[in-house]
Amino acid sequence: MSNHSYKLTRTALRKSFQKKLKINEKEAHYLLEKILDHFQKIFLNTKDTSIKISSFGTFTITNKKERTGRNPRTLEETVILPRRKITFRAAKGIIKELNSECLP
Repeated sequence: MSNHSYKLTRTALRKSFQKKLKINEKEAHYLLEKILDHFQKIFLNTKDTSIKISSFGTFTITNKKERTGRNPRTLEETVILPRRKITFRAAKGIIKELNSECLP
């Protein structure tokens, strides 16, 4: 198994939209921006702690409390401020398909 990461760019998504939906570049750009704007608005404005996309996965928003951290180099203690964090858990079908590639 490879340790390389795949960077999904807006350009790659836009070109994929163009090809699969048979639309021009301007339409693909508009569609992509609308989708990303919609996700951003949901994450910033929702009171819910999880956002589920059927057959894809669930994004979970958690509140992290203030805590004390330590710089590993200097061992100096510092306060890590409270923050919100987004995590993603893939749907069972995606996990099953991903793991089927590992089996003989």
